[in-house]
Amino acid sequence: MKPHFKAILVLLACLGCAAASGQQKYPYRLLLSDLLSQRLIILEKDGTVSWEYPEAGFVMDGQRLTNGNLLYCWYSMTKDKQAGVKEINQDKQTVFEYKIAQECHSVQRLPDGLTLIEDPTQKRLIEVDRQGKIIRDLKLQVGHDLVHRVARQCRKLANGNYLVAQEFDQAVVEYAPDGKVLRRIPVNGMVFAVSRLPNGNTLIGTGGGKDMGRSVIEVDTKGTTTWSFENPDFPPGTNPEWILGAQRLANGNTLIVNWLGHGKDGQGISLLEVTPQKRVVWTLNEKRVIALVQILP
Repeated sequence: MKPHFKAILVLLACLGCAAASGQQKYPYRLLLSDLLSQRLIILEKDGTVSWEYPEAGFVMDGQRLTNGNLLYCWYSMTKDKQAGVKEINQDKQTVFEYKIAQECHSVQRLPDGLTLIEDPTQKRLIEVDRQGKIIRDLKLQVGHDLVHRVARQCRKLANGNYLVAQEFDQAVVEYAPDGKVLRRIPVNGMVFAVSRLPNGNTLIGTGGGKDMGRSVIEVDTKGTTTWSFENPDFPPGTNPEWILGAQRLANGNTLIVNWLGHGKDGQGISLLEVTPQKRVVWTLNEKRVIALVQILP
């Protein structure tokens, strides 16, 4: 065999090894909060972590903004019970911060530049400006005094209404800007994830005990469930308990975030994409406890 031909074979073998080592593990780049390590991370398609922000705390919600900054809410499990919202730039410098007492489970940057924050100790939602001034205050109609279980995801809609996942009340409540309850959607289970779909339906993620929750349901304007992905639909080894996130993707599939805390220590499937026919497209099985998930460009 001629030397130059041997060299070509060696080069091809090396290229093959490189392609194998960079093999795509996931279909998307993902922004995740890993509650086991209390880090924010960017997970690349090959499964490597390309960016991380350590000691972020328990990050339950957030988003990467169009300017590349990262907005998130957090709370601490230490005795000081600190919580709040932070915006950090790509160099991990804090450019905005707002602190509240005890816990915070939801944050949203609004089109007008204000930040919507859940304040469970006061049973309210607040909208604050860049200087930390409260511009709007919405009182929630909550049927208990458990701070930890007031609400989870809270979203302001394009029409100005507010969609609130009131966990312990086992209901999604839609409020008018003046605080009037416009609609109440009862669910079987503790409710965490909520979003309004382009067709006007509401996508809801629930959790709870053996005979309740652990499902994603789509409910129309009349209260009828038009689609669901329930406990028996999860693939073996999922270990489902709480659905912390449910996102309807542009391709019609649904991205589901399964909570693997409460002693499960990240054992199971924490993230899965399913088709409208309930076929599982892919799963994330790494040992992580995930709450915040965002697909990145």
